[in-house]
Amino acid sequence: MAGVVTLRGKGRYAVAYGARCSPEMLEHQAWVTELELLLGVDFDRDARAGKAIPDGMFTRDGETLAVEVDNAGKQSRKQYAQKWAAYSGFEGDILVATHTEERLKAVTGWLDEPRKKQCLMTTFARLAAGKPWEDWRGETTEI
Repeated sequence: MAGVVTLRGKGRYAVAYGARCSPEMLEHQAWVTELELLLGVDFDRDARAGKAIPDGMFTRDGETLAVEVDNAGKQSRKQYAQKWAAYSGFEGDILVATHTEERLKAVTGWLDEPRKKQCLMTTFARLAAGKPWEDWRGETTEI
């Protein structure tokens, strides 16, 4: 057991299982697990993508996909610029899941030119509703 967490700051506490992490990262790790469940895959949480350390990686239909979970807007535009630069040299797609439509628009606006070709975006609500992923132009695709 890694600890207990409330998602979205309300409701009953849920027991979180997984690798040890700092208390401030526990909620983020729970959301990474939620994304695994929604996608129906197990992430490799220790993989590297270029110099980046994504929240997870997995392979589907021979394609390697990196995963980033935006945890309620705790990363700034500057931090995302550093994150995108670290992905330099990574050839696969990057899946980014956010919690709100507003945050989705903000993070999409922070994509650098190379990542515009690599990133597919969604919110947890869209994913739970079975809606497709979007690229930076708003074109949709299934994963």
